[in-house]
Amino acid sequence: MKLINKIQKIKNIEFVLFMLFSMACFTVRDAISKQLSETMPISQILIIIGLIGTILFFIIALFSKQLLFYPELKSLPFVIRFFCELFSSVLFVISIVFGSLAISSAIMQTIPIFVALGAILFFEQKVSLKSWLMILSGLAGVVLIIKPGTEHFDKFAILALLSVLFLAGKDLTTHQIRETVSPITLCFWGFFALMIGGILCVPIFGDFQAVPLNQTPLIVLLGFFTPLAYFTLILATRGGEIAIISPFRYSRLLFALAVGIIFFHEEVDTLSMVGCLMIMISGIALIVSRSPTKE
Repeated sequence: MKLINKIQKIKNIEFVLFMLFSMACFTVRDAISKQLSETMPISQILIIIGLIGTILFFIIALFSKQLLFYPELKSLPFVIRFFCELFSSVLFVISIVFGSLAISSAIMQTIPIFVALGAILFFEQKVSLKSWLMILSGLAGVVLIIKPGTEHFDKFAILALLSVLFLAGKDLTTHQIRETVSPITLCFWGFFALMIGGILCVPIFGDFQAVPLNQTPLIVLLGFFTPLAYFTLILATRGGEIAIISPFRYSRLLFALAVGIIFFHEEVDTLSMVGCLMIMISGIALIVSRSPTKE
């Protein structure tokens, strides 16, 4: 038994590293998207990310002999998941391009809180008083970041919050899709949804523009880090213990704060920092409390 526990601990360290690497990759992707927005419209960035991911996961599915078309694709949960993926991705990219990368990433970490709320409202799951306190604490953290009704109100943070609501909807509907539908299939349709979202945004943000030669390396890096982020996230979440691995998702917030301050000269005030801390503590506490314990 001691040997098994020791092996599991070693594996957990490996999967924690996968999670940290995945969150770093997501932060790099977000930073590149923000940088590219200076020379090309958001719609073009969304289409590029979506197209790269769609092609890549199509190739992966082809070589791994994974089906991309299931009868479940016509089901209501999958259709809802598809549109939740579309709107969440578009809204988040808009929020980091026009707003603060650090603040948008902080609000993105409220997903466990809104998933818990959704489970209570739509699936009538019962939660403890402690969980309710964590949910309310996380929501209070969001209020401190957005600052509604004040001169420091961050309107683009509202877009990040809407993105989180759609992401929570995506997570909740994913649980209604049969496990026989592979993660590769879900990733393929997720990137396809992002590409469609970019096409729909063309009338709003403008047509394609010629990519400056000096921006080509950024597009190559975008194509490299985006699928790598998703792939390592799948490795982390499928292999390790949820209660140990999932809290390390919050490293993305720390990475985003560092990148936002150092490279984009973003300023994060004291109230926002307190809000970020409240979100992190609440989210981690919810993840740990809702995770099954192993005997």
